[in-house]
Amino acid sequence: MTARDEIRTIADHLCSSYAAQDFAACAQHFADDATFLGNGAPVVRGRSAIEGLLKETYASGVKAIRDVTPLDVIEAGDLVIDAGSEVFEVDMPDGTTVEVPFKYLAVWRRAADGRLQIIYDAPSSDIPLPG
Repeated sequence: MTARDEIRTIADHLCSSYAAQDFAACAQHFADDATFLGNGAPVVRGRSAIEGLLKETYASGVKAIRDVTPLDVIEAGDLVIDAGSEVFEVDMPDGTTVEVPFKYLAVWRRAADGRLQIIYDAPSSDIPLPG
């Protein structure tokens, strides 16, 4: 399996876990020392803090993350750099749902057990966030 295939498999699990509000399952794909560089937000460090951020993000109205597409994947030893796109579905106060396109840059590290884990994740929206 290529790193791109691995990332797609992990992204599918992240998206389904997020939609099911299983934020611990989402967070397992982040290294203990991971850093999340969110759009218009302070830096978040550590797996448990990222899990909390995911809960807050869902509560704020982002109900789904989908169409995660790794566009460029570069492997260098046990590091993988992944630049891609994704879509957030945001529930608005008026009951409508808005699709917000995002791009991201992620750095992955291969753990001792061979799994890829995110060490840096930096998503940013292509448009101003609604609300």
